[in-house]
Amino acid sequence: SNNDAEFDVTPYVKAGKENLLAVECYRWSDGSYIEDQDFFRFSGIHRDVYLKAVPKLHIRDLYLTADFNDDLSAATLDVRASILNGTAKAAAASLRTILSDAEGREVGRATDDISLIAKGSESDIISSIAVRRPMLWSAETPYLYTVDFELLDAKGEVIEATTQQYG
Repeated sequence: SNNDAEFDVTPYVKAGKENLLAVECYRWSDGSYIEDQDFFRFSGIHRDVYLKAVPKLHIRDLYLTADFNDDLSAATLDVRASILNGTAKAAAASLRTILSDAEGREVGRATDDISLIAKGSESDIISSIAVRRPMLWSAETPYLYTVDFELLDAKGEVIEATTQQYG
């Protein structure tokens, strides 16, 4: 398929040993005709393949939306984040969200506490940042904000950080 795929290979990776990542690729399958409806006749791997390590307590998913007032003079950036706890015990954490404009100036921030997350469970956070006089994105005048996310442990130390652009 031409869609990205992600697999958890944690049970197969052995620390301190040489690990081999092997991928089996089929030229034709029962989905070939579906994928070829736009006449893309590619076979093989035509995307990057890489391994990604994340902490046991980590940001699983992020979803950004914006709501505007009627005259577009103010907006609210809404963030929905899922935090996954893969540790052996319950954990407390917080998610810090920092919104910066295209010049790197901070526009707003929010910090949301996550109460104890049970082992193996996922916790959803909904957060909002108010933006006065937002720069609007269009095809003629594209403008992207930078949204930085930091997952903090109970001591306030950064466990994981990631960034997204949003317009």
